[in-house]
Amino acid sequence: MKGHSKWNIDYIKIETGFAGPDNTKVAEFKLKRNELRQGSSYGKTTEVKLEQNIPVFVDYYTAWVDDNGVVNFRPDVTER
Repeated sequence: MKGHSKWNIDYIKIETGFAGPDNTKVAEFKLKRNELRQGSSYGKTTEVKLEQNIPVFVDYYTAWVDDNGVVNFRPDVTER
């Protein structure tokens, strides 16, 4: 989000309900909210269109070792 022309980290925190930004940032966000959301979906999910494509890597594990050193196995919910 660094350098995004519309969204910044404070706006994201406010939009997603995380506490932290000061009241000045909240008031600023409320004034810009409609402009930020224009042409995007929002509700449970807020769409933020990035100006550049970024690679996204997803790791999905069905086995792991927990904090006690015990190996855990779960079914693959994607059934692949």
